[in-house]
Amino acid sequence: MTQGWLSLPALLAVSGIASAEGWVGTFQSGLTYTDNLEVAADSSTATDTPGSLTRGGVKTGISLNRQVLDGTGGYVLESSASLNKGWAGRKDIRQARLAAYRLAALNQDWLLRAGVQGDAYTNGDVPTESYQGVGAEATLGYMGKTNSGTDIALTFKQERHPAYRMGRSAMKLAHYFPHRKGQAYWSLRGTYQQDAATDDSLDGAGNALGIGYEQWSLGAFKGTAEVEWQQKQYDQRQTRGTPPPGMFPPGGVPPAGMTLAQREDTTARATISLSKPLKKNLNVHLSSSIGQYASTSGVNPMDTAGTKERFNSFSAGLRWDF
Repeated sequence: MTQGWLSLPALLAVSGIASAEGWVGTFQSGLTYTDNLEVAADSSTATDTPGSLTRGGVKTGISLNRQVLDGTGGYVLESSASLNKGWAGRKDIRQARLAAYRLAALNQDWLLRAGVQGDAYTNGDVPTESYQGVGAEATLGYMGKTNSGTDIALTFKQERHPAYRMGRSAMKLAHYFPHRKGQAYWSLRGTYQQDAATDDSLDGAGNALGIGYEQWSLGAFKGTAEVEWQQKQYDQRQTRGTPPPGMFPPGGVPPAGMTLAQREDTTARATISLSKPLKKNLNVHLSSSIGQYASTSGVNPMDTAGTKERFNSFSAGLRWDF
């Protein structure tokens, strides 16, 4: 579950009480480092690629967005592209995204956002994770008292990977707890997602839960901290245990010492991000995350012990807003 979270309270605050129109852009560049890229990229590939792939690179990206909002709604256009240039023999990672949303203010408290998006992701070091995708989403947002808010979203996406195609549908919930403007606040996020692929071994359903503490201060830095837990259960059951000669006896019943187990993957991740303004429209950004991936399936399908792998990543760079 690698989809981004939706955040509508900022739009809700504008809807019904003000107007906004214009282009907003960012350019950013910096260093990145990831230990165990196979797991950090997507846990579904971890058991297929044993070992730990360490990767460093220089990431450069640009985004350009336009919004037109008034008391009844409006529209938002989003575009972004980035290149992470690998070093020490590592290959490049490229990303691009386009999206368009229509917004409708139902009243002073409720806003509906619906739109379509397309994106492309190319990972030279983990090619199985490369894909081209198109999707649609609809989000109902509520703006409560004291800057609190709740978003409920439905998303649908089709992805074309090198060896298979994947369809994803998800329901997402995000809640932002009351806080004064400019002060730190808590957020809670949850997701339920269904995956259906042309490769039946990847079909399954998953859940995710995230707790965040945002907009807190550390000296001159503004920070965000989040802890996220994800779990996915695969529909297809796998044969587990060491098979004796002859494998299955007549009738297809697994012999003693073997079971048909349902694969389950779990990922826990903690992330801290810091940002500090250097001068007008120029900021320095630091981010670090650590996590652990566990699966009931090992690299060898006959291994009953499963697998556990840790991963971590770090990035540092500059962002210019224009």
